[in-house]
Amino acid sequence: MTYIDENQLLEYLRSARDYFDAKDFEAAYRACQQALNLDSTNEFANKTILKAAKEIRKARKKELKRRINDLQSLWDLKEYDKLLTEYEALDKFYPEYPPVLFQIARLKTLSREQKEKASSKYKKEIKKNIKTLHKDGKFMETINAIEQIKPYFEGESWPDDLMQKVKHDYVIEQLKSRKELLEHQEYERLYKFLTKLYQIFPEARIKKYIDQTENLILENRKYEKSVFIEDSLDFINSLYNQGKYEESMQVCEELLSLTGESNLKAKKFYSSARKSNEKEMNVKIKEMMIEKNKNLNKQYLEAPENFVKI
Repeated sequence: MTYIDENQLLEYLRSARDYFDAKDFEAAYRACQQALNLDSTNEFANKTILKAAKEIRKARKKELKRRINDLQSLWDLKEYDKLLTEYEALDKFYPEYPPVLFQIARLKTLSREQKEKASSKYKKEIKKNIKTLHKDGKFMETINAIEQIKPYFEGESWPDDLMQKVKHDYVIEQLKSRKELLEHQEYERLYKFLTKLYQIFPEARIKKYIDQTENLILENRKYEKSVFIEDSLDFINSLYNQGKYEESMQVCEELLSLTGESNLKAKKFYSSARKSNEKEMNVKIKEMMIEKNKNLNKQYLEAPENFVKI
């Protein structure tokens, strides 16, 4: 047999009655629960807890309606996310109340549709702005913008399609300057320009222009080399005709070091200049010897005693 603390039980029952009479139904409900924990068969506690629960539901329902009415401004503003938060809080306050459950389900649908609509509108605005950039000829800005928004349009083909078109238009526009660079024979600049363009848009048929430009650079270098050689040979010939054989030989050596030993004209000029230089040197030495002999003869005639006969 379970021992019941009669004094404690009476205290709980008195508290339950006093709270109920004072319309503090929440406190009356708790006091009844405490009494029933001691004596679950107590008639007064069982009847009073049912009455208190009924009054609590009645009061909460009234409060619920008041709080629902206060949410009308959010309905007017179509703040569905905020409304959903408020109704989920109401469900905790008054669980399983059908009107609240209905509104929660409704708000979830409205919130999702609102977000989808906003997303669709936002996407349309983005698409419009990007097409405007393209139309205004701002190709690089358009390319960068498409790269940034592509993750938000996953599964849609238009970003990739537009990217191809924009890159194509950009290449076409840039290739206009190719003609100008060709006219001015700025092949090195043209090569760098085309290489950079190819990196941006490898799908375009730019590679053939790069190959053509490489050939032009090689041909131009070959031409510049031939012009340099001809100018150098003319200069060597000029030095030779002026009798500047040593300078002519020096320029020949420099030319041969730059163009290689296969330059026959330079080698021929060098050989001629060397022979002429040697001949000139021999003449000068002979003249010096003759002049020296003259001086010796003169000195002998003037003072023969200074000389020794051998």
